[in-house]
Amino acid sequence: MRAAPRAPQCPAQTADPRNVCSNGIPNFQLVPETKPTKHLVYRGGQPTEEGWAFLHDKLQVTTIVKLNAPEESWNQGVDEPATRLGMRVVDLSIPPHDYGLVPKSLSEPFKAIPEAKIALAIATLAAEDHGNVYVHCTHGRDRTGLIVGLYRVLHEGWQAKDAYTEMNTEGFRPLNRNLREFWEELLEHPEQPESKERQARLQELIARAAQPSPG
Repeated sequence: MRAAPRAPQCPAQTADPRNVCSNGIPNFQLVPETKPTKHLVYRGGQPTEEGWAFLHDKLQVTTIVKLNAPEESWNQGVDEPATRLGMRVVDLSIPPHDYGLVPKSLSEPFKAIPEAKIALAIATLAAEDHGNVYVHCTHGRDRTGLIVGLYRVLHEGWQAKDAYTEMNTEGFRPLNRNLREFWEELLEHPEQPESKERQARLQELIARAAQPSPG
């Protein structure tokens, strides 16, 4: 039997300012756009009830890109409040293999990073006609950082080094080996055939994900 969800942890003060909550959301940030768009993209960690209301009522967020699983951190990763408020939740969970309960490996928490989920996440962030978007994992640092960084490069045309600098500024932790290696193998060796092939494959998946569903 699944344990009852706990309220998400959301400290008002921490030693690392990137873990601090604002409006019920840890590490909450606007993703500044480099060109005019019809929508806004926000990022952060798992919201509290206050956070969901802030996203819906104050920021008019209509779409949630969810990168964590409900079972993480003792069932704190539940997005049911967003659904209740009428927001669309795109569940693209990339959970750690231990669901954040008893870490088996601090350096390799993510064993599978599906390219199809990565592509759909980027396509959803880029879809201006669907309204404002909020992308989140548990802390708003690592999985969220990877997705926003890839969005910068593959959709907005940033240089990989500039996107990686922003990722680190917003709290991405390179000690997460699986996420770091996904980034490096895709973007830091563009002259290598394997990197070119992976980028082309991912761009094709993004294009497919951006197409409207039939009917």
